[in-house]
Amino acid sequence: MTINREILEFVLKEEQEKVPLNLWDDEEFTWEAVQWNEYNLKYVSKRLKKDKKFLKKVLINHGFSFKYIDESLKKDKEFLIEIIKLNKSIYKFLDKNLLEDEDILSTMKS
Repeated sequence: MTINREILEFVLKEEQEKVPLNLWDDEEFTWEAVQWNEYNLKYVSKRLKKDKKFLKKVLINHGFSFKYIDESLKKDKEFLIEIIKLNKSIYKFLDKNLLEDEDILSTMKS
């Protein structure tokens, strides 16, 4: 997909509600939007908020975006360990029940 720069401008101007909904389900568009501002993951489709491959790509550099991923992934210990290996800052966004998990703590120390 070729990204329409005029539509991407809505993201830059923080007018996300003007972006057509189907674009929030487009991986290329949402990748660009999150690069401008990690807060934009909030607007991404439910499908992409569950897409582990896409989220790993985002969360490597945008740990704050963790707040907006699907709730089921916030409890997926295997996924969490994978992304903590990529970006340790994500640890501070984990559910308090996971903060003392031995496997997660071990990952933080490695």
